[in-house]
Formats: sequence, structure tokens, C-alpha cells
Amino acid sequence: MRKKRWIAAGVALAAAALLAGALLAMGNVRQAPTMTSPPASDALTQASADLDTYEVEAVLDEATRTLTCTQRVTYENRTGGELNEICFHLYPNAFKRVNTSPAVLAGVDEADDSWQAGEIWIEDVRVDGEAADWAVLGEDEAALRVCAPLAAGERAGIELRYTLSVPALAYRWGEADGVISVANAFPIAAMYEDGVWRLDEYGPIGDPFYSACANWTLTLTVPEGFMAASAGAIRESRTEAGVTTLRIEAPAVRDVAFAMSRRYACAQQMAGDVLVSSYALRQKDAQAALEYAVSALGQFEAMLVDYPYPSLTVAQKDLGGYGGMEYSGFALIDGSLYEGDRQLLERVVAHETAHQYFGILVGSDQIEEPWLDEALCEYMTMMYIDKEYGRQAFNALYEQSVEPALRISHPVGVTAGSPITNFLTNAEYAQCVYQKGAGMLHGIREALGEAAFLSALRDYIDAYAYGIASREDFTLSLQDSTGLSWRGFIDDYLDE
Repeated sequence: MRKKRWIAAGVALAAAALLAGALLAMGNVRQAPTMTSPPASDALTQASADLDTYEVEAVLDEATRTLTCTQRVTYENRTGGELNEICFHLYPNAFKRVNTSPAVLAGVDEADDSWQAGEIWIEDVRVDGEAADWAVLGEDEAALRVCAPLAAGERAGIELRYTLSVPALAYRWGEADGVISVANAFPIAAMYEDGVWRLDEYGPIGDPFYSACANWTLTLTVPEGFMAASAGAIRESRTEAGVTTLRIEAPAVRDVAFAMSRRYACAQQMAGDVLVSSYALRQKDAQAALEYAVSALGQFEAMLVDYPYPSLTVAQKDLGGYGGMEYSGFALIDGSLYEGDRQLLERVVAHETAHQYFGILVGSDQIEEPWLDEALCEYMTMMYIDKEYGRQAFNALYEQSVEPALRISHPVGVTAGSPITNFLTNAEYAQCVYQKGAGMLHGIREALGEAAFLSALRDYIDAYAYGIASREDFTLSLQDSTGLSWRGFIDDYLDE
């Protein structure tokens, strides 16, 4: 009798395993993350030394769609002169009103009766433990001024207490289809240039923000059942009393962003020394995007330099038609790309992976010089297609996207090298900055040959890793690497 029971139990287990396998194949079984990121490399640890620090504790209230946050910042005055104040971006407040919401102005979100605002409420500010004078600035209230006299080389400890209200919005920042994305949400120090704080408007075109590298730690508390896809490496996860708390470390990054959902499924794989994770609403979609991310990372490491961070994560989120959005070690991918033909999904995942080199590792002014990361990423995506599928596939993509852009005329003042404020639409922006910029890089590659072209890009990365590069820096780096002057060629493409 006992033997029959064991046989019956074995048959039941086998049937359950077969059913689970079938459901997994159909994308109906959710897998949770089980793998952990390796430690930060010695090179990354060295790069993170003496950077400013951001420590954020955030607790999600699912019912009200709010995050209660405490943030501690250690800020060093690196301006060479005395500061009387430190300014932070409060990007969520751009979504507080219809007339300032980037999503409404870009046509992603409709300003109707269903429109729901997002914002940040600053509740308390302290400097070195003492109550500080502070003020919220601008028509859109998207900047915070903290009074903090600081001599050159001195540091201040700033503590902020605030609440984030997440908008119902298919965008970088917001909740849609059961996924909450928290991106460009935490207060971040503005860049200080030429004696002033850069408080650029969070407008509807392009990526209207950039920042210096810093060391971030995020402690995120969510109701049990949520999965969180995040920048950085999850170093601790514990669930008790119905809540899950994650501790995430992200050294030498531009910012920290994450997405969370009760509906997520996760697929993971080690790619060398990097943990690659993919989150999507169906398991099969998470697996597909994972495979593309692993392939892209492998190709870019072969062409450029080793990826510097211990983890890379991509996550599905309805972005309202935007293909994807990159952050340090993390990318949001628009949900529409997971349907039907996945060629565009692969290209967008590759493009956002390329941003880990251009825009993240090598920072640039994405407001004044957006081509410096977008054109490079667009062209590296094409080179990825070349490596994966051959020159015929590369040529077809080039003819489809770049050649038409090179033939289109635009209004005076709208060129591939223009700041984002010169463009009226994101379509115009993409044609000029992405496609025409990629055409310029293709010309350089054809003139130099692929080996010399990639060697020059490696030299550029080595020179400006974890810093901020400019058009002049890129031009001079290319000249130093190749022994040739490219100034006239670059100027023709970018300014005409």
C-alpha cells in the first residue's frame, strides 16, 4: 500500500512539473528573482571613492500611491569658490499641473477629467542636523534651494523629509497597467556651472536632465507581493509582517530609478561578472528581453570596454509610446514593444544598453548637447545589428532610418547639434539627433575603418568615464586617437 502511495505521489509530482513547464512556456507562471549581484569590482570601488552620497529610505503606501521618504545627502563644494546655497531638482513637481506636465505637453497624456497629478511635498530640511532655511523655486516648483554656506572643499550633510505622490501616467514617472515607475523622482543636486545652478526646465522633448556621479543607497519598503526592478544591486531582501524591505546599493551612478509591480515576472542570467535581470508582465516576455540584453551587453563589451557595474536590469512599463528610457544600470522598456514582432524590442533594449556607456558611464549635457549620447547609442545599436545579423541587416536598417533623415530639411536653428529646446516635436528631435547624428558617426567609421573607430571610442570612454564630456572633449579625443582633425566634419554634420 505504501509503495502505491509513493507511486501515486510521484505521478502527481511529475504531472505538476509538466503543467508548470507548460504554463511557463506560455508565459503564465511568474518567476521571482533568485540570483544576487556579485560584489562591486575594485575599479568601481575606486571610482566611487570621495563621491557625494545619497541615502534614501522610501516606504510605499499602495492605497494612496505615495512614497514617504527620508533622504540624506553628503554634498561637497567642488566649485572652487564659496557657496551660500545648494539647489536640488524636484522633477516630480513638473507633473503637478497640466500646463507644466512633460507628458501632457508631449502628447503622451491627455489633459482631461481623468488626469491625475504627481508631485513632491517637502516637509522638512536640515543641514548638519540643524533646521535650515529653504524654498521651492520656479513656476513649476521643480527646484529646491537649501541655504547652506559652504567653503570650497567643505561638505554638508543635508536631510530631506518628503512625500512623493505618484501620478497615474504612462511615462517615465507614474503608474500604468499595474506598474509603478519611480524615475527622476528623488531630489538630486543640480549641476553648478559658470557661477550658477543649472535649473533647466523638465520639458517634453528628449531627456531634460543630467547629473554628476554619486554613491546611492536605497532602502525600499513595499507591501508583500511586489517585485521591484531597480538600478544598482539588491544587497538585502527580507519579508516580515506583510512587507518586503530591499536594500539597494548603487556606487558611482548618475541617479537611482526603479519600477515595481505585483504583476511582474522575472528572468535572470549571469553574463560574465554581471547579473542581468529582466522584468515583464509575462514570463516569456521577461525571458525574451533578457536574451536581448545579454546579447547586447556581450557585443558592447567586445566592441568597447567591460561593463563597470555588477548588475543590469530592464523592466517593462507603459511609457506612452516612448521606446525606452535609460538610467544607471537600469532601463524602462515600453510595454507595446513586447507584442508582435520583437525586432523593435531587441533594438530598443540594445539602444538602452548602449546608454550604459554613453550617457551613464560617460556623462554629457543631455540638454545642450543631446547628440553626444543619443547619436552614439543609435549608431552602436546599428553596430550591434551588424554583429548579430550581418552587414546586410545593418545596411537595411541604415537605409530605413538614417538615409531619410539625411535628406530631410529642417527649420533654421534645428540641427543635429541643437539643444533640446530648439525642437518642436520628439519626431523632429529623433530625426536630427539620433538618425543624422548616427550618419555622422558612420562617416567616421567608414573613413577610419572599424578597428580604428572602436579604438577611438574606447579611448574616449577611458578618458571621461564617470565624468562629464562635451562636444569639444569628443572632438579632441577623436583627434588624439586618430591623429586626424575631425572638427570640420563634425561641425558640418552637427551645425548645418
